[in-house]
Amino acid sequence: MNALSSAVAMPESVMQPGNTPMKKKKLVVVGNGMAGVRTLEELLKIAPDLYDITVFGAEPHPNYNRILLSPVLAGEQTLADIVLNPLAWYAEHGITLRMGTKATQIDRIQRVVRAAVIVPVHVRVEPPPHLADIGEALHTYDLVKAGHTDIVSIKNASSHGIDVVSRDSAGELQFDEVKASGIGKAKAQRGDPEEFVVDRIARAIDQDGHWAKHNTIPGLDDIARGIRREIMIPGITDELKPGLNTQWIQMNLSRSPGSTTLDVGKTVEDWVKPEAKKQSLLETFSPIEQGVHHRVAEKAKEKGLDDERAENLAAQGLLAFKQSRSVNRADDIGIYENRLFITSFPYGFGRDPSFHVNLEVAVASQKPAQETLQQVAQLDQQQAQARLAQQQTQQPDGPDSPKGPTIGPRIA
Repeated sequence: MNALSSAVAMPESVMQPGNTPMKKKKLVVVGNGMAGVRTLEELLKIAPDLYDITVFGAEPHPNYNRILLSPVLAGEQTLADIVLNPLAWYAEHGITLRMGTKATQIDRIQRVVRAAVIVPVHVRVEPPPHLADIGEALHTYDLVKAGHTDIVSIKNASSHGIDVVSRDSAGELQFDEVKASGIGKAKAQRGDPEEFVVDRIARAIDQDGHWAKHNTIPGLDDIARGIRREIMIPGITDELKPGLNTQWIQMNLSRSPGSTTLDVGKTVEDWVKPEAKKQSLLETFSPIEQGVHHRVAEKAKEKGLDDERAENLAAQGLLAFKQSRSVNRADDIGIYENRLFITSFPYGFGRDPSFHVNLEVAVASQKPAQETLQQVAQLDQQQAQARLAQQQTQQPDGPDSPKGPTIGPRIA
């Protein structure tokens, strides 16, 4: 009982001879946490009637399982679900529980515990480790079992950065991004791992803003410099060596009802650079041409054509627009009596003369759009080459070129 000696008042009486009822000793326990209450449970098993017990607890709750606070904060359980010793338990064992009362001084000579009642502005449970920290801790444990060494996080005080950096059994560096969830929705991989690693290492070295020295662990900048020297091509500070080992870890944490065991669903994938978004053929055309295509497609849908036929008609309309020598702008686009018209009014809208191309909707909406757009692209290339050739033929003579007819030397 040495651990409780500072919180125990000495007995006021001793056992009376002849089985005379004795006065109980007074026992004060400071702290209503799992360890202190567990000690009381064992004490009550050994000597249930020996002490008159008072427990001081700063929190306004009976004893609860702090290990299971994460599901409470995630909204999966309530605080009542993780209570280990309800108020009825204290009453059943004659324990006086002073909730919301903090012991401020223990006078061992006078055998008095002085306490202060806490009147909070709002009730707050101290937050447990964040789910991300739990996920990283579990992953780190797995790395240690797998023989990894030199394990470190390149992060600032806000937990932004590279979650786990380690050296595998072959001595190669490995960079891990760990995403944890308590509801089975750990985030899927995203972003460019090479850009991410290089950027975070640079921030750790520069120690600026949120990465200032007071916001990082001591010596993090030196650790980051060592890592950068190892992953960069010597003499080139902005080019990585090929084959950077990056991993994306998903940790889905859960607990079955009534169980105290944490279920861990873990997925490990190579964190790969996302493929560059492929530019569609339509996106290679000029804004005016894209606008014509869009307007035709909208008109087609207004007339009841499905998406595929509308796209087919829009591609055919764009091709006809580019092929026309007289229609160089689309002042009006409409579908009249099952024909598509793209009209140009060079002297103002609605004024003659007007020029237009027109297509039969039923026929033009049948040819696949991709084939037609390929034709548009080829035509675009041909027209660009023709313009370039025309510009070259129209270029003025150079400064050394002869001006006018050449007259030879006079011969006597």
